[in-house]
Amino acid sequence: MTEALGGRRAFIVLSLGIAVVGGILGARLLLVNFATPSDIWLNEFTPMVTAGETTLASPIANALSPVIRDPALVRTRLTECEAREVPRDQADPCLAIVEEGLAMLPTSAELWLERARILAGDGVFDDRFFESLRKSYEASPREGWITARRLPFLLRYARRLPPDLADLMVADLLTVLGEWDLAGPLASAYVADPFFRDSTWAFVEQHASLEQQQWLITRIQAAI
Repeated sequence: MTEALGGRRAFIVLSLGIAVVGGILGARLLLVNFATPSDIWLNEFTPMVTAGETTLASPIANALSPVIRDPALVRTRLTECEAREVPRDQADPCLAIVEEGLAMLPTSAELWLERARILAGDGVFDDRFFESLRKSYEASPREGWITARRLPFLLRYARRLPPDLADLMVADLLTVLGEWDLAGPLASAYVADPFFRDSTWAFVEQHASLEQQQWLITRIQAAI
């Protein structure tokens, strides 16, 4: 009788524990979804959302970010931050948001890449820039979604890259070649930026086969 009573109590405690944990996780998910534009958390690729969407969501994301560690909250704050004009002589508030995010999520390849992008935009190409790129690879060396975003960025700064990052850039190129969706950001950058074309194609000719080059031409034509 005592054993049966103890078993029932253990079952009740376990059930209550599961209910409490489930409630906390459910509440967390609802808060994150409420605080971020749906386009951010519904897609694997971080999309370009309108400033209006993020302006509405950002105050909530700012309030939740100290207690909820979620990359969607960081992306929401960043998108709204980037929509503001900041004088060049002031500290970049977007960099501060990225640093906060990395303190919570040090394995986020996306945030490391964003850190490198912000530093480059501010004309900073010191050890922090190269550290950010290396950390991006360490966190996600083989994932196509980050490779697709990283490659066009690296190609813009190819002349600044040390040998180890130059080799990793070649690996990124070979990853996206033959993958229609993954090659999309590279094709779009090629079409949109005439200053990007000559150096990009020279790099492609150096590292891709003729068959791969022809495939990429087809992908670029589809992006026009």
